[in-house]
Amino acid sequence: WHAKSGSSAASPRHIDTVPRFCMPQMEEFQRLLADEAKVSPSVISYLTRDLQVQSIKEFAYMWTSDDYEAGLQTDVVGQVQQFTGNKAAAKLQVARLRTAWNLARAKQEDKKSPPASTTAVEQKLSPKADVKERVEPTGPPPPQEGFCDKTGLEAGGTSRGGALNAAQVGHIKNAFKDGLHQPKWDSEGLHRPHKVGDKTYETGFHYLLEAHELGGKNSDGGFGGPLCKDPYSDEIQTLCQQLVDEGQVDKTLCYNNFKDPCPQLTKQQAELCKGFDYGDKTLKLPCGPLPWPAGCPHPGYVPKTNPLNGRWITISGGQKEFIKQAIETGMLGAAEAHKIVADTDHEQTGGMYLRINQRGDTCTVDASVAKYARAKRTWRSGHYFYEPLVSGGNLMGVWVLPEEYRKIGFFWEMDSGKCFRIERRAFERDGLMVLRQSTEVAGKISFVFYIKVSNDPESQIIPVQSRDFTALAGHDNAPDNLGKPYPCTAKDLDYPIKRDTWLEKNEAEMIKQRNMVGGAFAHCCADGFEAHDNAKGGAVNAAQVGSLGKEHFKDGLHKPKFHDDGLHKPMEAGGKTYATGFHYLLEAHDLGGKNEDGGYGGPLCHDPYGEEVQQVIDNLLAQSEIDKTLAYSNFTAPCPELTKDQVEKCKGFDYGNKRLKLPCGPLPWPAGCPHPGYVPKTNPLTGRWITVSGGQAAFIKEAIKSGMLGASEAKKIMADTDHEKTGGMYLRINQFGDQCTV
Repeated sequence: WHAKSGSSAASPRHIDTVPRFCMPQMEEFQRLLADEAKVSPSVISYLTRDLQVQSIKEFAYMWTSDDYEAGLQTDVVGQVQQFTGNKAAAKLQVARLRTAWNLARAKQEDKKSPPASTTAVEQKLSPKADVKERVEPTGPPPPQEGFCDKTGLEAGGTSRGGALNAAQVGHIKNAFKDGLHQPKWDSEGLHRPHKVGDKTYETGFHYLLEAHELGGKNSDGGFGGPLCKDPYSDEIQTLCQQLVDEGQVDKTLCYNNFKDPCPQLTKQQAELCKGFDYGDKTLKLPCGPLPWPAGCPHPGYVPKTNPLNGRWITISGGQKEFIKQAIETGMLGAAEAHKIVADTDHEQTGGMYLRINQRGDTCTVDASVAKYARAKRTWRSGHYFYEPLVSGGNLMGVWVLPEEYRKIGFFWEMDSGKCFRIERRAFERDGLMVLRQSTEVAGKISFVFYIKVSNDPESQIIPVQSRDFTALAGHDNAPDNLGKPYPCTAKDLDYPIKRDTWLEKNEAEMIKQRNMVGGAFAHCCADGFEAHDNAKGGAVNAAQVGSLGKEHFKDGLHKPKFHDDGLHKPMEAGGKTYATGFHYLLEAHDLGGKNEDGGYGGPLCHDPYGEEVQQVIDNLLAQSEIDKTLAYSNFTAPCPELTKDQVEKCKGFDYGNKRLKLPCGPLPWPAGCPHPGYVPKTNPLTGRWITVSGGQAAFIKEAIKSGMLGASEAKKIMADTDHEKTGGMYLRINQFGDQCTV
């Protein structure tokens, strides 16, 4: 075919003289392109249908080694319409075709000369001028260049499964930038519906729970693998319960069974680190070197068998046993317990995972992006690494591999100054490899169990990066929290790199978003809350926020920092440990709704949850069911909705700029919406209002009947309903005619 890269791919190809290759050769060629080199289907189609390339051999000799680069770009990728206007995507496809071409040439290396009997086409594919080039070894094919320029994620794989890649996040691609997960929540918080693309999640939490699954599945979209076909089978669940029971009585955990004292930064040290530039690898932490936790093993051991290498799927968090004990001790009510069980059910049907590429004492680990802003990191035993969180928080952590099947670590949550200690231990059970994770938070130990489903992590390795200089503040052999020197060197493994570039891009984006949402609060303190100091009640203020942990509030915004493993895990705030992050959020409903004495009542109604009020509410609910005077013609008037095209136009819109027009055009008013103009005379909405019933019970009943809700989801909503009736949602309204501050 064409020997020069400048030849036009549109030139006629005389296929009438080309013999038809047998199907196995064609299938082998397509497998090389799709499975080994991850070439786009549209490029494969152009090669096989338009250019009529039928085999690996034909592809290998389409160009010489001098002009194949230009040929791949000009003759192939440049002719595919999908990539003509996208330079980044075209560059990626050229790189993948380069890999495929090198693989094809490598498969032909042993053929040092053309066969004795060659067809005209084979002679055309093997010109004499190219014989010398063809018989010389080409060496091993280069590694695949597989990272998407837009999302920063692996570019190989499919949307069904495999390591987290650009295809998997196609429906939520706007939430990823420079390899970081940056979801944009509803302005009222994560408990509000969250829309991404054409899909609307019930809440932001449901979106995060689904995000747990991204990157954990196999190439077919399931969780299993060669070592364990179904990690959620009854057999595995039975084994899991045994493992949970064993974990409860194990006294050989790290840090002297977590009895050694755990370090913590002082409030002053944590304050010094606020606003610190974690992207600058040349800076020392202003609080001084982070102390090593007493009892942390020393590094130096290099594992021989790489037992952590592979893909691991979580099978249990051990919450059921905790719930049982919590109910017995009165820590949890039945409704709250049902809620956690619902979350546990979701977790057991797929979610958290680990993809570990282990090479001795160095590991590249892929994990859930529901908590961590990036999907991949590489660490070395005994060296600090840095993690940005989806919430905007900052983690400094260390893993140490003291023996073959065990790794022990700790994480500093820099905004609060708290240290969380953790152990992961691998062992064989019933022919399966199990990884038990033991985490200590505020004196309590929780367990998560993983099953290894494949020895192949099926993900790419990235270079090691460390933050030893910053975390140790330039001090070698910094001490632990008992004053004992710990063997360490305050020099980054990737020295002399000076900046964490992807972090820098992320911080700029987060600062931009924060400034957009910046508020103008009347009579507000420096933290953005009202400037009174009643911790028991009144409008939300800095004193009340202190009870939930001031570290979770900044600039008048609620930014909770949940447990590393997700919202279903215990969470510490304001010196209190919540059973899960959901329980923390449910309590947050109470903030700002109580009276000055800490109760819900007031002069007009002393006890909104008394029996008398509940009887009135039952009557009002019955009346509401038959009321036909509701707005919008009793809500029968058609409700407007934007088209998919209009929604697409608004993606990426700068809502902080009040001078811009919506690119979708004016938002339509709902039919039946009354006209403005009336100015209320008596301001009847002014006051403090407490919710006493949401009427969810009837909705849940109907939803179960219609199949909209399953049992576990229904229990979850019932739990929220029960909590809500005992205090929570409220409105404080300052009405002045036709204007309201709420």
